[in-house]
Amino acid sequence: MRVRVAALGAMLLFVGAASVASAKEDSHKLVGEIVSVDATARTLSVSAHPKAAQMETMTFAVADDAKVMAGARAGDLGQLAVGDPVTVSYTTSGTTPTATRIERAASAAAKPVKTSRY
Repeated sequence: MRVRVAALGAMLLFVGAASVASAKEDSHKLVGEIVSVDATARTLSVSAHPKAAQMETMTFAVADDAKVMAGARAGDLGQLAVGDPVTVSYTTSGTTPTATRIERAASAAAKPVKTSRY
């Protein structure tokens, strides 16, 4: 009886580890600029950064629980605009990549300008 329980425990541990490993393999990132965003349909198209190995545009379905970060603050999909530089973390399941986290880089225009009195 103990041998069966030990064998079952080892099998469950192996299956659990394989599930975690496959989940990590499906996670990807894309750095680029927003080409289009539709907050109602929850879709986002991003053109890969020009310095990337291949120039491509990917369209993502945005997960309901996706985190949208506008700089250091949490935001929402409606705050993103065409041309914004972003990093999209996404998973691939089926044919459509699903964005799980979208990070908009702080723009240069948003930084305060230092002025001198002299």
